[in-house]
Amino acid sequence: MTNPRTPAIQKVGATLTDADFLAKMKQSLPRHLSPERMARMVINQLQDNQQLQEIAVNNPGSIYRAVLQAADVGLEINGPLGHAYMVAYRNKKLGAKEAKLIPGYRGLVELMRRAGAVNHVQAAAVYEADHFEIELGLDPKLEHKPCVTGDRGELILTYAVAFYANGQRQFVWVPRSEIDKTMRRSPSKDKKGNVVGPWRDDFEPMAVKTAIRRLANIVPMAAEAAELDSMDESELEPIETSARETRSGRHAKPLEELSSPLDEPGAADSVEAEVMGEDPIGDSPEAPDEATEREELCSRIVDAWGRDYTEQAFADMGYPDVSQVPVEALRKIAADLERDE
Repeated sequence: MTNPRTPAIQKVGATLTDADFLAKMKQSLPRHLSPERMARMVINQLQDNQQLQEIAVNNPGSIYRAVLQAADVGLEINGPLGHAYMVAYRNKKLGAKEAKLIPGYRGLVELMRRAGAVNHVQAAAVYEADHFEIELGLDPKLEHKPCVTGDRGELILTYAVAFYANGQRQFVWVPRSEIDKTMRRSPSKDKKGNVVGPWRDDFEPMAVKTAIRRLANIVPMAAEAAELDSMDESELEPIETSARETRSGRHAKPLEELSSPLDEPGAADSVEAEVMGEDPIGDSPEAPDEATEREELCSRIVDAWGRDYTEQAFADMGYPDVSQVPVEALRKIAADLERDE
């Protein structure tokens, strides 16, 4: 069956790939992000997301604004790193649906790091069975040892730590009671008042993001971050979509949902580690065929992204050494790059 919205989608796609529009994006985008790739990512999402298709028909300007805003802050929309997402909202003041740029917590961390004062950020969720100690005063201390055997129990708090270039560290923590208050304040509710959207479907990542947002309020941020504060969420009502639609753009599962090595020795000093309930990567040696595949995949990714950005991307995933990155994660990235070619 022909999609009646196809002409509008094609028109938006034509605008996004127009030379003048690409030039506007290129003026702001960092060197490792191309305007052509950004346009492809958005067009791919439009093809999968019915809510955004409707917006393409009735309010395409909001899509263009979200894309240019993403370019201004230098965050890729619906990319493999989960820096930012385009989400359909209903503007209650205007009574119309519109597209909005929503930063992921990895995007917030990127803006912190881009300011220059922060080298990296670590964030995690703490559960009842974990060992967790926190001390304030003249010599603040935070110690977290996740339970690696059996049921970890309920999530009791989240925290985020900023590691500064001068060697200092600064941390915040958010108890479960405050996380729940943040969740209840979310405008993402159905007609009965029940919480829907990411707070229902991805509670732990949203709880961790709450700590990162709190950290972002006290550490230096890139100047572009001010662009993200201009949205008045009180006037917006998220439109519930499936997880596949929200994370479309040919990235059905963001890499932030893959396992991260927080439980490994020394992982407390890794770049942005977070517990997602997955088992850490084991120490068993790779088979020769898998080692060869890893080398080939890494070579393809470096050719596409450049070595510096690739190393930073892997570090953002919690893997300071490429040998720690799961081969399955490399396959997903390589497949996404191939589809974008």
